[in-house]
Amino acid sequence: MDRAIKRSDIIGRKRRRGFTGGPSRYARGVGQVNVRPAAPNDIPPLLALVRPRREVVDEPAEPWRLPPTVATVAMLAAGWLIAGIAGVVVFGASLGVRYVLRHRPGLSDAITLGTTATGFILAGAALSRHPWRSVGGYVGHSWGVQLLALIAIGALAVSVIELSSGGAVRRYSQRRSATRHGDSTSA
Repeated sequence: MDRAIKRSDIIGRKRRRGFTGGPSRYARGVGQVNVRPAAPNDIPPLLALVRPRREVVDEPAEPWRLPPTVATVAMLAAGWLIAGIAGVVVFGASLGVRYVLRHRPGLSDAITLGTTATGFILAGAALSRHPWRSVGGYVGHSWGVQLLALIAIGALAVSVIELSSGGAVRRYSQRRSATRHGDSTSA
């Protein structure tokens, strides 16, 4: 078998599904190396060998802390975008319940969790009674299902807002009393 080795024997053969990637059957025993240009699908494995240049940061990431008024306006705007005036009313009512319970964080969190879970579970249960191609018709557009989901989303959205226990009012009154005429601090 003293046959001359062709270029296709060393590089490989091109098939219908792509490049074979290895030497042909004629070059296996000859000791030839598979020499072929890098294919586009070879780049991701090569990039895995490159170490990224990152600095190690020991500090954890800090979440954004919006002022409660900005967060409330954004939450009410989200309620408006989701369901119009009904969304503002439901989100506002959720905010009112959360504000009333601001001194009892455990109860407030329990009510938020219960309302969110119950609303989504009941909305899903109502949807499962008449799915898309049901004979009775789709009920996902009915006001009851939409209201249950809206109450759940409202309770979840309000839980993000940090409500203070009157700290801003107390600071304002202290600042106002500190600048009165005749006070010892205005000397």
